[in-house]
Amino acid sequence: MVEQHAQCEEAIVRALGPAAYQELLVEGGSHRSPDEAIAYALRPGPAPTAPVPAPSPLTRREREAAVSVAKGMSNRQIASWWTADQGFRP
Repeated sequence: MVEQHAQCEEAIVRALGPAAYQELLVEGGSHRSPDEAIAYALRPGPAPTAPVPAPSPLTRREREAAVSVAKGMSNRQIASWWTADQGFRP
């Protein structure tokens, strides 16, 4: 059991870094009982935030063409919509 605890502790230190691990160890040691620690661990946290969307690797025209393909348009139909001056307007 002691060996498993040591392995678990080492994995946590690697994941958090030594400074964060020490900070959380001090915080965890401030609980007066196991029940208090469990209640703290189960408390509601802040609402999750929506992830920031990554910028698209596609150009505007590539995205427009992809939307048209998703709508079921053929290459010929897509090409007929494309003009040099007006861009693509499905």
